[in-house]
Amino acid sequence: MIDKKSRYQVINEVRKIVLAELKDIPARVFLFGSWARGEEKRTSDIDIAIEIKDYCNEKAITRLRSVLEESYIPYKVDIVNLNETEKRIYDKVMKEGILWKG
Repeated sequence: MIDKKSRYQVINEVRKIVLAELKDIPARVFLFGSWARGEEKRTSDIDIAIEIKDYCNEKAITRLRSVLEESYIPYKVDIVNLNETEKRIYDKVMKEGILWKG
């Protein structure tokens, strides 16, 4: 488990980047998985789910992945496109996800 201050800083930085990149795009954004549950480990990736409301804007997810890869976030950030994922993953995000934008 990561100490609370470091955890908050990491999540806040990821959230800031994600929301800045998607600010003008109609989408829902969730944090889910171990980081949302507070069960992350040093090797855990950060799971973000995005549901884009306009198909034309889906390239924003590709751009966001690049921005996060080039950032100083010390963890891998995994982005799930809810428009293309399996129903069980979609349901998991809806059940346990923390809404960041929507």
